Amino acid sequence: MTQGDGVPATSLSLILPTENLVEQEKGEGEVGKAAADDEEAGVPRRGGGGGGGGGGGEAKESDPLLSLSPSSLELESGSHRGFLSVYIDSLTSDYGLTRVVSGLRRISNHVHWETIGLIILGLILLVSFAILYQRGGGMSPTQNNDDEGWWGPLCDDCFADDSELEEEVGSGGDGGGGGGGGGEEGDVADIRSVVHWKPDLTKGMDVFEWVTHPPPRLPRRRHVFTLSDFGGVGDGLTGNTQAFELAMEAIKKVSKYGGAELHVEAGDWLTGPISLTSHMTLYVEAGARILGSKDISHYPLVDPWPSYGSGRNSPGPRHLGLIYGDDVVDVVLTGEGTIDGQGNWVWKLVEEKKFNYTPGCMIEFMWSKRIVISGLKLVNSAFWNVHLLYCDQVHIHGLEIKAPLGSHNTDGIDIDSSKKVLVEDCDISTGDDAICIKSGWDQYGKKMGIPAENICIRSIVVGLSHGVSIGSEISGGVRKVRIDGIRFNGSERAFRVKTTAGRGAYVHDITVKNIYISGGLRDAIEFFSDYRSGSFTHPDDGYDPTAYTDIQDIVIKRFVGVDCDGAGVFEGTANSSINAIHLKDVFFHNWKKSSPYTCYNVTGTQRNVSPPAPLNCFHVS
Repeated sequence: MTQGDGVPATSLSLILPTENLVEQEKGEGEVGKAAADDEEAGVPRRGGGGGGGGGGGEAKESDPLLSLSPSSLELESGSHRGFLSVYIDSLTSDYGLTRVVSGLRRISNHVHWETIGLIILGLILLVSFAILYQRGGGMSPTQNNDDEGWWGPLCDDCFADDSELEEEVGSGGDGGGGGGGGGEEGDVADIRSVVHWKPDLTKGMDVFEWVTHPPPRLPRRRHVFTLSDFGGVGDGLTGNTQAFELAMEAIKKVSKYGGAELHVEAGDWLTGPISLTSHMTLYVEAGARILGSKDISHYPLVDPWPSYGSGRNSPGPRHLGLIYGDDVVDVVLTGEGTIDGQGNWVWKLVEEKKFNYTPGCMIEFMWSKRIVISGLKLVNSAFWNVHLLYCDQVHIHGLEIKAPLGSHNTDGIDIDSSKKVLVEDCDISTGDDAICIKSGWDQYGKKMGIPAENICIRSIVVGLSHGVSIGSEISGGVRKVRIDGIRFNGSERAFRVKTTAGRGAYVHDITVKNIYISGGLRDAIEFFSDYRSGSFTHPDDGYDPTAYTDIQDIVIKRFVGVDCDGAGVFEGTANSSINAIHLKDVFFHNWKKSSPYTCYNVTGTQRNVSPPAPLNCFHVS
């Protein structure tokens, strides 16, 4: 079968069933009639002429699809090939390329290029949005309402099962830690321990490989303000309390659109208390210093914390802190600048017993959720530097906290009746505890009943301080704490648990590992069931003197102390014993006391401990 121009007909198959060919033939007849009408009217038709038998050159340019008719097709029985097959088969003819070009030209006349352009633009925008989202332009952890989604990726390392960790790392033999032992090659790396224990038999002890962590991913706010926009003056003399208040009001107005970022530019910005709001970022730029006012009248008296029932240093109310957030969510404090509490005048008055009430904290969050504090330098706080009270999902990263050793109650970070808290990669030197975990005071803490739990502290450098402590205000309970990878240099001690009669509650499920302390001024490890910090040990006389704290299930492993005053003090009482304390791979060198340990009313185990702990307290496992 041949076409009219002498070219062999191509064997073609269509997806259309046979009965549809009648409609196709009818349509072609109408097209032919329209062509005749146009020719009669003098309208030129592209590719026309020669529709049947031997036409001229115009037939070579005709569209192969439009020139098809039932007589030019050889249908294959049961075939379901489509129009694409027509074009593919047409390429086998001598005029295939010409026909394809002609066909594409005709198809282009029917394409809505504007629609295609809009579709392409939409795809580009969608891809761009996805890239920005991955780089931090989307939802940050502070904006994520999924609690497990926030917590799990950050802290799975800390809360790996300890028994599994033991099997994977192994004991490493005498004088060694966990370099060898069970598990296949690569298992130790999978555990991702913060400080890897590496045996060094030539020194008879182990050394550490330090591991840091990436900074938190911060939200990008749609609105950005500067403190100068609200009349702030960074000359170190002008008060900026009102400027901060105006800025917070502006942020509240845009909170439903994702909030705003407030930049504190380079300069010295004197201020009284700053009340934060939800969905905001306070960014302290490099070269900027927020200075706490030295006028006590700028810090109003407020009610004591509910789980304390009284001021911490004296009965009655307490002063408001410098930067605080009460019942806020999605708040970030960050930057490369400094917050200076200028608290030296307070320390002096407290020492002289002339300060009537408890000073305010430098940074305090209460009843708040999804908080990030990162990158800042905090110096000279009048009281505790960072206080987290009844908070949930807090990430503290990369802070530098400094206060002289003689400063009173300048704890670095206090985690108080809060949960899901991660503290990492900080450098802390203070006049009191570097980090302390609390949960309320006597009967007030018991009534609130909010424990401190699910806490991860890792990769911390500690200078002069009282070390890392649990207590003594623990009346709401403390549980599930992981302390992993801390280097102490000149600290009084490394780790301490302290409580006393009247506190009640419990301290359970604590793991302290990968610790190095050099030059400890006291015993490296301390446990006290009857700790008394001074005359103001209880908030009032309403406490229960028979409320004792249950201390048990505490693991201390991969711990090295050099040039400390002593190795450990473990002092329980007849009514408040300390149980299930497990020491493993613990080494002390060059202690100063005649006896490195003090121990009574304690039960536990020891494995690979040098010098050995007293057998009346710790049996060899």
